[in-house]
Amino acid sequence: MKWRQWLFPKGDTYARSRLLYLRGLGIIYGIAFLSWWVQAPALVGSHGLVPMAEFLDAAGESLHVQGLSRWGGLPTVFWLNDSDASLHVVCGLGVLLSVAVVAGFAVGPCLAALWFLYLSLVGTGDVFMRFQWDILLLEAGFLAIFFAPWRRLRLQWRGVPPPLGWGERIALWLQWWLIAKLMFQSGWVKLAWATPDQPEWWPDISAMTFHYVTQPLPTWTAWWMHQLPEWFHKAEIWPMYAV
Repeated sequence: MKWRQWLFPKGDTYARSRLLYLRGLGIIYGIAFLSWWVQAPALVGSHGLVPMAEFLDAAGESLHVQGLSRWGGLPTVFWLNDSDASLHVVCGLGVLLSVAVVAGFAVGPCLAALWFLYLSLVGTGDVFMRFQWDILLLEAGFLAIFFAPWRRLRLQWRGVPPPLGWGERIALWLQWWLIAKLMFQSGWVKLAWATPDQPEWWPDISAMTFHYVTQPLPTWTAWWMHQLPEWFHKAEIWPMYAV
């Protein structure tokens, strides 16, 4: 049937792009783990702003009151050990597994381990792990587990890459859906921003006049961008909606 051929084309159409995508995801995972490794001791360490051990104690009590299991309500490897040493071990292991993915070694199992380790960090990172990109990495990383080849220990650039199976093709379409959802919701949430209690900064295209001085992770370039004229800030809105 034509629709089936369109949804699941024969041949290795996406086999090489899969290699690029999975290696790219491995690089992103590596950056994410390395970045958190540097910051975690001061943020969630035993002497950090929001100590992980105290957070888990409070979470455990809350889950017990709700009648939920700790692993079911908050899946994280730190239930086994919430020390600073375990935090370093998880981050270091995440970096090593990321390198393995980039190198093409046991990509499927490594991606599964990376996803759970990063889920563990997000679950115990409190307000420091509540950004859109953390959730997006978990979503993309979860789908990549099913997109990755599990039957080969080593992926190589040379030779004919393994073709995509039915499950991997379904995972491919789900990743396209994830991209579409991200792009649509990123624009829609701004259009729907206005409420009786909130100003209409996005609908009236004035949001960028405030953005650079209120963004959660400011950079030194933000000051210079904020100095640009108002017409430029309003013009910045339209390409975002178009994309």
